[in-house]
Amino acid sequence: MENLFLQNTFSIDPVAIIIAVSSISVSIGTLIYARSRSKNQDRQLTNIEDKQYVELFTKTMSDLHDVYKTEKDVKTKDQCELFATRLLDILAVLTHLNNTGKISNEILDFIKFDLTIGKGVMEWFDTHNMNQKYNTPTQEIWSNLNTYFEKHHVDSCMPELLPLVMRNYADLPESIENCE
Repeated sequence: MENLFLQNTFSIDPVAIIIAVSSISVSIGTLIYARSRSKNQDRQLTNIEDKQYVELFTKTMSDLHDVYKTEKDVKTKDQCELFATRLLDILAVLTHLNNTGKISNEILDFIKFDLTIGKGVMEWFDTHNMNQKYNTPTQEIWSNLNTYFEKHHVDSCMPELLPLVMRNYADLPESIENCE
C-alpha cells in the first residue's frame, strides 16, 4: 500500500507538463516579441527625428537664402539691424542643433562661409554698439553661435565680405521717411 501511495504522489500529469511548457514558451515568445517591437519603435523614432532635422535644416537653409535676397530691399538702419538679426538668428538655430549633437559638423561645412559672415555680423553689432541699444551683449543673445565659434575656432570674415547694406550702415537713414 505504501508503494502505491508513493506512486500516486509522484506521478506527473502529462497535461500539466504540456500546459507548463506552453506557458513558459508563450512567455518567452511574448518577451522576444516585445523587445523586437521596442527596438523597431526606437529605430522608427530615430528615423523620424533624423527626418525632422533634415527638414529643419532644409527649411533653415531656405530661410537663409531668403534673408540674403532681402538685402536689396533694406533702406533704413532699423531694417539693416533686422536683416542682421535675422541672419544671426538663422545661423544660431543651426549651431544650436550642432552644439546639441542633432546635426553633424559635416552638415555645417555647407555653410562654413555663412558662419564666418555670421561672426563678422556679431562683431559688426558690437562695433555699432547694438548691445547697448538692445541692452544685451551679442555673446548672450547668440550664445549658440558664440559657443560654436569658440569650439570650432571660426574666424571672422574680412569687413569687405559683410553684406553691402551693413558696410553702408552709416549712410542709411534712420527711418523710411528720411529715405526720399
